Amino acid sequence: MTMLHNTAAHARTQLSRINSALENAGLDTIPAPDTTTVPTITAPTATEVAEAVLAAKDPSTDKKVQALATRAWLAQNSGVKNLADERWMAAWDRFRTEQGPALLETIRDRYREAGEHLSAAATGPLREYGSLAQLDLGSLPTALAHEAAETISHYRHAVALHQAWVSVCAGLAGQGRKSHWAEQGNPTLEQYRAAANSAPQTFPKNDAWSIVRKGWQLELAESFVHVGERRNALREQDQAIDEGARKKDITKSLAGGGFIVGPNSNR
Repeated sequence: MTMLHNTAAHARTQLSRINSALENAGLDTIPAPDTTTVPTITAPTATEVAEAVLAAKDPSTDKKVQALATRAWLAQNSGVKNLADERWMAAWDRFRTEQGPALLETIRDRYREAGEHLSAAATGPLREYGSLAQLDLGSLPTALAHEAAETISHYRHAVALHQAWVSVCAGLAGQGRKSHWAEQGNPTLEQYRAAANSAPQTFPKNDAWSIVRKGWQLELAESFVHVGERRNALREQDQAIDEGARKKDITKSLAGGGFIVGPNSNR
């Protein structure tokens, strides 16, 4: 197998995986390239060639012999053999340069809408449920059961959209990622510090319901790279505040003739 064929096979697998995630999220899938018009040409057998040559008065000008020679040449021509693979590679290039980025915007917009519903539900009586899987709709009052059913529907949609986001981002980045709450959660600095400085730390799981129950905003990152940027920006701000407080403590201590036993002595 050629490198082109192997790369095209990878593209087919990736697009199939992405389309499965898009379909589960209720989104339009990426059209596959048309390979039905790609001819399948097989080389003539030795018997076919021998019979045609023996039957011809002049094999060099005989039309049947020429047709067999053309078939043999086309069967071995790389341009013909690679036509289907090249169409898959063109489809993959379109995804990475055009369709993928546009899909991410659509996914993020739909996710933001689902997140608004979940955020509203997380401020009501359903907030007490750490997992929506714990809900037994049949045991709830009618009004609350209706609200719970709608919330579960929005949650499942958010989960499917997040998985679609992961698939598209992986295709664009050409690699996977380590799951992290910053993919979906966009807390304020105060919210981040409250979770980071608790003992033990109280960061949510990489789960939409877990995130909204903490009052954090649900917003998908722009890309895998943006996940790290979002997390690092909060971490750096948090560390800067702690460092500023530590320096202030040192200044106070020195002014009062005391001493500092460590960077977190006042915490």
